[in-house]
Amino acid sequence: MGHLAASTQAGKLRYIEDLYQHADRLLGPSGLDDALADMNDAALADVLGLML
Repeated sequence: MGHLAASTQAGKLRYIEDLYQHADRLLGPSGLDDALADMNDAALADVLGLML
């Protein structure tokens, strides 16, 4: 993201932080990292609000 303006970078990072906070509420602390590391499709679908 080095080529983006600082405000654009901050906006993009805010979306990522919001995703992590949402996952923490659903899955507990480090839930998103754990789901990604474990390739847990069901947990990732829950975080993204998808039906599998």
